[in-house]
Amino acid sequence: MLSVVEKLSHGDFDCMNLICDIWIKQAKSSDCLEFNINGIIICPVTMHCSYSTVVDGLIIKSNQSHLYTQDLNIESCRALIIKGSITYEYVHLGYTENISVTVKKSAEQLQISTKELWIRKCCDLLSELEVNCLLVTGDVETDLESFCSANSILLLPGISWTHLQDLCISVNEFPCTYLLDCDQENIISNLIVKKWNFDYNESLSDTLYVHIDFMNIKGKNKLYTVMLCHPNQFLLNSQEHQFWHLASRLHSATKNNILLPGGGKTEKWCFDLLQKSPSENEIKDRIRVAISKGFLSYSQMISNKNIREEICNALDEMQSKVQAWRSAMALVLTVMQCDFFDFKWL
Repeated sequence: MLSVVEKLSHGDFDCMNLICDIWIKQAKSSDCLEFNINGIIICPVTMHCSYSTVVDGLIIKSNQSHLYTQDLNIESCRALIIKGSITYEYVHLGYTENISVTVKKSAEQLQISTKELWIRKCCDLLSELEVNCLLVTGDVETDLESFCSANSILLLPGISWTHLQDLCISVNEFPCTYLLDCDQENIISNLIVKKWNFDYNESLSDTLYVHIDFMNIKGKNKLYTVMLCHPNQFLLNSQEHQFWHLASRLHSATKNNILLPGGGKTEKWCFDLLQKSPSENEIKDRIRVAISKGFLSYSQMISNKNIREEICNALDEMQSKVQAWRSAMALVLTVMQCDFFDFKWL
């Protein structure tokens, strides 16, 4: 496995070991060699590169002040996932309210406001369902935050839906849009929640990391979080892009089970093949010669500039290679179709 990832990485050793670790974990869990890119989440952190690691489950980054006073270690978790906000005014996208009769009362006639009644119903429901973990993509009413804090309910608002969606797929559950629509069937009880500790206290004092792991979850739906670290934010963003690029190549290679020799060897083979296939049509033959020269020029350029052995022995994934050729041809056609000046007249 390490050899394949190393050759596909084209010398990108920063991401190679992380992706190889994920691939080994996936193979042990699912008894399948196909690399699954869907169950991977990146958590970028501005720290030294040596802290980069792969963690089973989901790591959620939070700077919520109320978490510092809560117990983040929950063994018997009863969680709810809400796709939306838990606020009185919140409605989902596309919501329309059909009202045929409207009853209005003055403030003096009402002993309790409708918002307070709604908050009371939410609190009663959380108590009835014995919820101790609430994962929300949006915002949460301040009164509900206070209730959760007072009743030892771990509240994590503002979580990316992409992350929660992967979590739902892993536990085979559907999220709720409104808290009051939840019942016992929406409770997720096979989660383990605990605080993630880097053992590095200098730059992480303002940020907490919550680790959500799963009990008895195996197969392709298992979730992994990559703690990708670099002290420079710009290089960290670049490293994240390189990670997904390599992960995509490995996923496609293991899915299609097709690999091509890199280092310009495939282009040299294409040049030799085109040299043996002349066309009787003059226009087609000129196109063939032009394309073959392009393959040869690329192969020679790679051969002249490559010094490292790992680059010369690299492998390319079929789909990415073909897409690169198509992009190059599209660029050439675009240039040919553009109007241009004859620079001899300048």
